[in-house]
Formats: sequence, C-alpha cells, structure tokens
Amino acid sequence: MPSDQEHIYYLCTPSRQFGLESPYYEPFKKHGTNVLFLHHTLDEFVMGRLSNFEGKRLVSIDSKDVDQVLKKWNDADQAESTSDADVAVLTTEQANELTAWMLSVFGMHVKEVKVSERYMSYPAIVTDFDSPAVRRMMKMMAGDSKQSVPMSPCNVEINIRDPVIKGLYSLKTENEELARKITQQLFDNALIAAGIMDDPRTMIKRLNEILAQTVKK
Repeated sequence: MPSDQEHIYYLCTPSRQFGLESPYYEPFKKHGTNVLFLHHTLDEFVMGRLSNFEGKRLVSIDSKDVDQVLKKWNDADQAESTSDADVAVLTTEQANELTAWMLSVFGMHVKEVKVSERYMSYPAIVTDFDSPAVRRMMKMMAGDSKQSVPMSPCNVEINIRDPVIKGLYSLKTENEELARKITQQLFDNALIAAGIMDDPRTMIKRLNEILAQTVKK
C-alpha cells in the first residue's frame, strides 16, 4: 500500500473474484487504490473491533465512510473528462423525477434514492445497509440461522449514464407495470451485489415475467 494512502480500505467478500467484480470496488480500482479482500466470516467483526492499524483507519469500501473520497474522485473526474459531452445522460429534472418515482415503488424498504457520485458500471447499488455479518448475528439472535430477517431500510444510488436507468425513465410512462418490475429487479440485483439478500429464489417469478414481456412480440 502506498505510504500516502490515507486509510486502509477493505471489503468483506466470499471470494477474490466476487470482490474484483463488486460495484463497490470499481472506483477504487479505477483510481489505483489498494483494497484488502477479506473472506472469513469473522473478518468483519475483527476489522470493526480493530478500527485502525499503525495510525491508519480501517474503512470498509461498502460503508458511508468512503463518501468523501468518492465525491473527491468524482469531482476530479468531471473536471478532467472531455468525453461526457458525448454521453447521453438524464437531466437534473429527469433524474429528480425518476428518483422520486423509484422511491414510491420501493416503499418502506428504501429511505432515499439519489444519483450516485461514484464511478460504476452498474445501474444501481444499495448503501447504508446492515452488513452481512450484522444480518447473520440477527439471525442467530432470532434462534434460527436459516430464518429470513426483515431488512432495515437502506439507500439506493442510481447511475444516470447506465442504459437501463435511462430507459427506465421513459418506460415508467410507456409501460408502468413493466417499469415497476424492472425497478424491483434492480433493487434485488443491488442487494445480491451487496451480499445481503437472504434468498435470491424469491425473485425468479418476477424475473421470468420480465423476460416474457421483453421477448413478447
């Protein structure tokens, strides 16, 4: 790790491959910042108790503690980029309209939907959520490690450069039923990417319905 790196960044992930493909790792990879991948189920508890090592804070890259550095990188990228003018994105007004509509679809499961200030290739991610380790502990306290535990409301960040999000803006008016299903699917996809979806089989019926409507002539 470079000596001038302010924090020690880490990500608790089932495997190195999952970590490399994580939407939370993308901006750190882009900016050449080292991230420690941790695979053991106890690692998250250990890192939380340590909090710092040799004068550097231990910071999980899927936590809100990285918001400041992500915004700094985003501002720098926007200032240096000359290609954004060629990329169609939603306007501020369209983005505000879409985020408000998505929030109404999510209901009490989501506290806030906002435009992301991080670099990512995914259409959406969740932030400010109960970590997988916390959810495992909640299940143990409930007395059944296989029991589904209600998820605390989280935040959703959308990528207004992503074709799915841009298409969703028009689709919510043209075919609201399909737009609602896609919005819920985006949320489930984001939960899976964050490692906090208890049972992905619950989304198969909706996913098949989306596929059927997509291929229907």
